[in-house]
Amino acid sequence: RSTCTRAAGVAIEATLPLSEALPFVLSHIYPHYLLPLLGGLTLGVLVVGQLIISGKVVGISGAVRGLVEGQRTPWRVLFVGGLIVGGMMLRFSLFPGAFGPDPIYTTAAESAELVASGMWRLGAAGLLVGVGTSLGNGCTSGHGICGNARLSLRSFISTCTFMLFGAMAAAALNTTRFEGLPLGFIVPPVPEQEMVTLATRVLGAAMAFIVTMASVTHLWADQGKAKVVALAQDVTDFGVGLFFALGLGISGMTQPSKVAGFLGILAGTFDASLMFVMGGALLLALPGYQYVLRSGRVNHPMTCSAFSLPTSKEINLQLVGGSAIFGLGWGLAGLCPGPGLVGLASFSASNLTFVGSMLMGMALVKAIQKMQAASFTNV
Repeated sequence: RSTCTRAAGVAIEATLPLSEALPFVLSHIYPHYLLPLLGGLTLGVLVVGQLIISGKVVGISGAVRGLVEGQRTPWRVLFVGGLIVGGMMLRFSLFPGAFGPDPIYTTAAESAELVASGMWRLGAAGLLVGVGTSLGNGCTSGHGICGNARLSLRSFISTCTFMLFGAMAAAALNTTRFEGLPLGFIVPPVPEQEMVTLATRVLGAAMAFIVTMASVTHLWADQGKAKVVALAQDVTDFGVGLFFALGLGISGMTQPSKVAGFLGILAGTFDASLMFVMGGALLLALPGYQYVLRSGRVNHPMTCSAFSLPTSKEINLQLVGGSAIFGLGWGLAGLCPGPGLVGLASFSASNLTFVGSMLMGMALVKAIQKMQAASFTNV
């Protein structure tokens, strides 16, 4: 066992041989992984609440891609706006340390050096993520949480694909070394009580928000107040985005080094935090989705007449190829659409580069698809 006191962007209590990873995780879920678990549970509450109230999946890349393609429907604007506002709340009030290298472990000079040396990495990663999520129709939220909660085979294959290619990219392109992570199984420190209290309050507030909006919507829908119901749907879309951002920040997913640690298993480094985030989300999302969609007791969402769910069941090269491309970008930088957008609140050059390149990737796919459609029509 070796103790590590400095690493770029992630707090480390100690490192263990990878062979000791599983026994440690099983015996130390509490308290070492409490923050990722609470953050994941927050995400699970939100995706189920969004399904019940608005009938939509929480697909971050899909929402952003729609805006890039000119589909400026209110829910997209409100949801993405909520993500950005939530990031601002983290940055300037609740948890300033949610973004970038942890100042406890990395000096300002070292942080600047990391950003400068990795700008090409962030640009390439953003482009790959934008192209991949557009072709594969989803990312860690749409496929990884909501799709798997629906027991979608497409989403399961997509998730396995981008996880595999993310790990391969992290190993081949030395992402863990770039993030300053040590070899071995990374043991996160026991969180301070202040952070546990914050995470618990965010989870409680997210639950209270969903229950409140569902109650208000049900009340006014019964009275035929269509305008009030529409307003409740808008508030829900914004609130889900805001609380989703808080859940990502508290769980550590806005720090690329945490994701790089998880994907670094092929390079000899492993941080189990992401496993608890997605596991916590699915712990609630899976039974919630199955009850809503399969029990027969919920005929439609509270604010509209039908659920808006992906209908394709086709497993094709575009799905697998897009997921692989997304995985490469994810493994290259440790960022995906949600944390990238939330991280805009840090005003860092790295996040701006990643998000800008991601938007370019999405626009590029749309432009190519338009040209292909025009060529087919002319033929």
